[in-house]
Amino acid sequence: MRYLITGLLSSQITHSKIRDMHPSRFSKQKNDIQGLKDYIQSLKDQLNQTNDIKIQDQINSLSELKDSLPTLELVLPNQTFNNEITLQGTKRCAKLFTLGGGHSFCDAMLYIPDEKVIFMGDLLFVNCHPTFFEESDPVKWSKILKKVERLEIDVAVPGHGPTGTKEDISKIINYISKLTSIAEKSNSNENIEIPEIFKEWSSPEFYQQNIKRLRELSNL
Repeated sequence: MRYLITGLLSSQITHSKIRDMHPSRFSKQKNDIQGLKDYIQSLKDQLNQTNDIKIQDQINSLSELKDSLPTLELVLPNQTFNNEITLQGTKRCAKLFTLGGGHSFCDAMLYIPDEKVIFMGDLLFVNCHPTFFEESDPVKWSKILKKVERLEIDVAVPGHGPTGTKEDISKIINYISKLTSIAEKSNSNENIEIPEIFKEWSSPEFYQQNIKRLRELSNL
């Protein structure tokens, strides 16, 4: 089916999650602006000691959030889809689709077949450690990525990191597999060293968190 988009569009599952979960989240954030200010100040204190550009980026992002919170309003998508829709332009078409939830409750991707380009959101991290949240399902995540690998892709745009290729999709599949194996073989008291192939990836602070999450999923 083909749509003319005139507003906000999401999967039906995402619409439901925004509707049910985000009002309380917004309210909590708005009621704790001072807490956010205090946290930003603590980051500034760290920055003075380390001059870490990543901390500066975090300060900039959180400062924008702080400034916008007083007038921020929750707006729900006004159009939804279940599995996929085709968006027809004057020169090319794009397919917006979901294969279910892997990283999040429901992960949508935008694929432009003529250009062999896919926008993958947080299903893909390029040269940086992905984040495993409570709602993440690494098994389903890996299965989704394996299906995406079958598409004709030259360019894969991630949620985090530089623009990638199909090879970077394979790397995340490998990451999930290796970390699952490590979590199964280690105990909860171990501080597991990052495997050599992932040591140069950014956001290494998520590695131990991911191992812990995988242990919880496996009840290890």
